Amino acid sequence: QAIISLIDIQKDVLDKYPDMSLDNVLDSITVRIKSIAAVHDLLSRDKSGRSIINIKNLINVLVEFIDFTGRVKVEYDLDDIFIPYNKASSIALVVNELIINCLKHAFPEDYSGKIYISCRRVDDMVGLIVSDNGVGVPHGINFSELQNMGLSIVESIINNELKGKMEFIEQDGLTVKIKLPVKRLVIGLNQ
Repeated sequence: QAIISLIDIQKDVLDKYPDMSLDNVLDSITVRIKSIAAVHDLLSRDKSGRSIINIKNLINVLVEFIDFTGRVKVEYDLDDIFIPYNKASSIALVVNELIINCLKHAFPEDYSGKIYISCRRVDDMVGLIVSDNGVGVPHGINFSELQNMGLSIVESIINNELKGKMEFIEQDGLTVKIKLPVKRLVIGLNQ
């Protein structure tokens, strides 16, 4: 169902941007399906048959699936946070989109740097940060007006499904800070 939803979203984007090449469309769908595959990969490794996933393991598997071409290093600061399968798929899509955006926009072909990923639980919130030390964004860009499919998916998941908040900080690259209520994420606390 998640894959079908992604394809439907991509069709909507094509309606808005008919000049988008078929290669770009297929590449976008492939990258997003890989993030869902990461969740299934983790589930298949669990010998006890549980359908819960540790966000720390999920992010590590996502990073394994992405080709950083040796120019970009990844640093982590991750808590053990266990979430159900359906939330793991959503978190995988969010993290995947943010990493791919860093690679596409922060690090042009001859630029190297690092991506920092943090996911920590503090009281009743989970903080997710994806930050880069890349080239930054053009001056004066309004993130709420961007018509980027990846950011649309991220915003939809954060705002609608997980009832969280997202903030963009432009300083020495770009930092995306996401705050998610624990009760929308963690096993035993979902409503």
